[in-house]
Amino acid sequence: MYADDIILLCPSIGGLQRLLRVCEQAIEEIDMKINAAKTVCMRIGPRSDATCASLTLCNGAQLKWVST
Repeated sequence: MYADDIILLCPSIGGLQRLLRVCEQAIEEIDMKINAAKTVCMRIGPRSDATCASLTLCNGAQLKWVST
């Protein structure tokens, strides 16, 4: 059985990128990969409309920022 919905929460974009790398390494250890086409980032709070740096996977794929 696999859980296919995971939420990563972090107070900074840099921290989120590092957390994403750790998760990616753990997922690769069990021979799985993150599907960049189905993975999105969402910013919440008073600065949710501010432009954010792109988050990237180890393979160079960029994750899309969404508002909903």
